[in-house]
Amino acid sequence: MTVVAERAGRMVLKTLADAGGVVGLSTAYEAVAAHHGNNYLPLLEPFYRSHRAALFTLVDTLALEATTADHAVLDAVEFICTTRHRRGDWIPEQATTVRDGQQVTVSVEVDAFAGDMWRTALRDKKHPGMLARRHLEVCVFSHLAAGLRCGDIAVTGADSFASFHAQLMTWEQCAPLVEEFCAQAGIPAGATELTSFYRGMLTGIAAQVDAGYPANTDLRLEGGKPVLARRKGADRRASALRLEEAIHDRLPERNLLDILARSAYLIRWHRHFGPASGSDAKIRDKLGRAVLTVFANGTLLGPAWEVELRVKSCSAGVFVVGQDSPGRCSAGSIAARSWENTRIRSPSVSALGGDCRRPRPGLSSWPAPG
Repeated sequence: MTVVAERAGRMVLKTLADAGGVVGLSTAYEAVAAHHGNNYLPLLEPFYRSHRAALFTLVDTLALEATTADHAVLDAVEFICTTRHRRGDWIPEQATTVRDGQQVTVSVEVDAFAGDMWRTALRDKKHPGMLARRHLEVCVFSHLAAGLRCGDIAVTGADSFASFHAQLMTWEQCAPLVEEFCAQAGIPAGATELTSFYRGMLTGIAAQVDAGYPANTDLRLEGGKPVLARRKGADRRASALRLEEAIHDRLPERNLLDILARSAYLIRWHRHFGPASGSDAKIRDKLGRAVLTVFANGTLLGPAWEVELRVKSCSAGVFVVGQDSPGRCSAGSIAARSWENTRIRSPSVSALGGDCRRPRPGLSSWPAPG
C-alpha cells in the first residue's frame, strides 16, 4: 500500500511539474478566478506582451502633453518607464529616477484614473502597498490610448493627435470680431450689459416654469428635488408605419449567426479567444465553437442553449461537403462554401431549421467578396 501511495504521489508531482509547477498553477487559477467575476482585464496581459517593446519605444520617442489639469496618466507613463526593467511581479507605488541630472521620486496614483475592475486586478491583500507590474503596464497604456482618442493627452508637433488648444484663436485675434459676432447673435457686446441680458432671460424663464408647474403632470418634486417623468410618445401615424414596412421590405436581411460566421472566417477574430487554461489545441473546430459561444452569450440565450444546440446538431448526423465525419460542421466551411452557393447544412443552421440557401433563420446567401 505504501508503494502504491508513493507511486501515486510521484505521478501527481510529475503532472504538476509538467503543468508549470505551483506557480504556474496558481497563475492560471488567478486568471480563471478573475474571469469568473466578469473581470476580463487580467486576461489582457498575454496579448500585450508581444507589443511591449514597441509601446515603450513609442512613448520614448513621442513628446506627450496633457491638455487638462489632470496629469495622472502621464505621471503613470513616466512611472512604468522608470520600472520597465524590473522583473518582479509586484512593485511599490513609488520609484526613483534621474531627471535633469537630479534624483527624483516618481509615483503612480492608480485611484486617480483606473476603475474598480483595474484596481481589483492591480492590488492584492497579500501585497499591501504593491502593484501588479504587468497588469499596471497594460492599464496605463490603455488609459493613454483613451486619452489620445478623447484629446485629454496630445502629442507635441503631431497632426492627428495635436493639442486642440493650440488650434484655438487667441484673444487678440477674437477681440476685433466681438462686436460683429454679438450683433449677429443678437446679444450685447459689453460685459455688464451681457450679464444683465442673460440674468433677465433666466429670470423670465424661471417665472414661466413656475407659472406652468401646477398644470405640468410630467414634473414632480420628491424630497425637494425635481423629477421629470418620461413622456409617453404619441401613436405613430399610418404613413410612418407604411414607410417602415417599405424600408424593411427593401433592406436585405442579415442574420447574426451569418455575420459572426463570415466575419470569423474572414478576419479570424476567434484566434483571440480561448479557455484560460490554455487548452486551445484540444478544441475541435475552434472557429465553430467560438461562433456558437459568442452567438449564445451575445443574444443572452446562455450556455445551456449552446449545449442543447450542439447536441441536437450532432444527433442529426449532418454531413458537410468536403468533410468525412457526420455530426460536425465547421463555421469556416459554412462561410467559404456558401459563397459558391453550395447546399450546406450546418449544426447551428440545422438545429434552427434552416440551410444556407434559405434567408431565415440560418445563414443567408451573401455575395462573394470582391
